[in-house]
Amino acid sequence: MRVPGIFALWGVLPSEASPPGPLSTSWRGGTYPNRLAEIRHRLISGPSLSTQWRGTEGEASEGRTPQRAKTYVALLVLALLAAAASAAVPPDLAESARQIQQIPATRGQGSESERLQRFFDLFWRTRMLGGPELATYVGYPGLDDRLGDLSPETIELGKRLSRDERAALASIDRGRLTPRSR
Repeated sequence: MRVPGIFALWGVLPSEASPPGPLSTSWRGGTYPNRLAEIRHRLISGPSLSTQWRGTEGEASEGRTPQRAKTYVALLVLALLAAAASAAVPPDLAESARQIQQIPATRGQGSESERLQRFFDLFWRTRMLGGPELATYVGYPGLDDRLGDLSPETIELGKRLSRDERAALASIDRGRLTPRSR
């Protein structure tokens, strides 16, 4: 039976046996879902270390949630709370966005080529601060210890920043740019 969608490319479901050869599931150590189930089983089930040491596994711990599972759930809750607490926009990104927002107000201050260069510098800096993974990839210094922020606040800042960038570019008179800047 053929299954529509991505599995149609294979002709079989991933849970079905693979044909013999170098990529068979037995050679790879089983299917991916089976490996996940095995890992999950090892992490959550079984007696605690203290009952194994005392030799009482199965007596007092029957029917109770294993202590390791409770610990994992507690750690997960703490990680989620920490992520929610730090959901604010990074301050250097907010400052860079604020500076871009102020570019239209600088009309008439300095040459248009200087304003355009200032915009390009701020645009590049803001892009690097907003995507530290890209910054690390292209060799932008100082951001290789960060990860991107996908909090709702940062996403909203990105939407607002797009409008502010268009307004900043619209405020620059192209006719007054130097030939090199055009």
